[in-house]
Amino acid sequence: MDDNFLDAVGITMTGLASLEIRNSPLGSDTFPQAAVCNLTRLQNLYLLETNLTGELPQCLSNMTSLRVIDVDSNNLSGDVENQTRK
Repeated sequence: MDDNFLDAVGITMTGLASLEIRNSPLGSDTFPQAAVCNLTRLQNLYLLETNLTGELPQCLSNMTSLRVIDVDSNNLSGDVENQTRK
């Protein structure tokens, strides 16, 4: 999968509620922060077996609509803690 595709999703589909990508390398091994963090209405994020490495971005903690984050079978670290749910 091409990074430009994810960038386009983040720019043009800001009202997207669910994003699911499985078993597909994303073209980069780092979390697609610029694309995903623009999806301010995202409720469900599934990035499974996409060969991602590194830290989960802090912006995920600020996404108040986000309910499900599943990044299984990647090599990601870090915590996502939504401050509005405390």
